[in-house]
Amino acid sequence: MSYSRGDEDDRFIDRFQDLFETDDLQPMFPRNGEEPFQGTYTFLITLGDASAEIQCSGVDTMEDLHVAIQQAYGFWDGHLYSFFMTGKAWTEPSLSSSEEGPSEQSADQILIGETGLKQVDTILYLYDYGEEWRIQIKVKEMIEGA
Repeated sequence: MSYSRGDEDDRFIDRFQDLFETDDLQPMFPRNGEEPFQGTYTFLITLGDASAEIQCSGVDTMEDLHVAIQQAYGFWDGHLYSFFMTGKAWTEPSLSSSEEGPSEQSADQILIGETGLKQVDTILYLYDYGEEWRIQIKVKEMIEGA
């Protein structure tokens, strides 16, 4: 049996996409073996009519983004949360608070730059599984090396 890595642009998951319905096959973290983005992200976060901009480094964790959102909206860090990378609640891939959550991936273990987020991507941050505060997070800008 031989093993071939394929082309640099060839992702392992791409070989299986034709076998599945759209969105049935989702990559997990860290994504695609890409080098993590180490610049600065500007996120536009929106809850209802209220929005704010948050800047984070690609070497910050997704839990750091959670803390920034908590501060922006005045939430207390007393509830579980998840990031849903498809932008839809209760789908995979997702990242959850380290205590317990629906995801096997812990937000305190994944760097923002490892998620594969690109400019204009939108993900969902769900805070407090009882109240289900749903906050849209859009990648507004990415600045290399900043």
